Amino acid sequence: MTRGLALLGSTGSIGRSALDVVDRLEGRVRVIALAAGRNAPLLAEQVEKYRPALVSVATRRDADRLRGLGRGWRLRVVH
Repeated sequence: MTRGLALLGSTGSIGRSALDVVDRLEGRVRVIALAAGRNAPLLAEQVEKYRPALVSVATRRDADRLRGLGRGWRLRVVH
C-alpha cells in the first residue's frame, strides 16, 4: 500500500533527510505536498523529482518564480 506524505520544510536539513528516506522506501511513499521557506531552486528540483500535487512557499514572489519554472508540472502553488 502506498502512503501519502506532506512534508513541511522540505529544503531544510531534516526535510532533505526525510526525502532520502522516501527514496529508500522505493515507491511505498508518495510525496503529495511540499512546503519550503525561500530556497525556490532546491524546491524546484524536489518538485521535478517527486511531482507533488501541492507546493507551498513563503512569498508570492517565490510562488511566481516556481510557477515560471513549471516545465509542464501539474501542481498547485500557494504562498
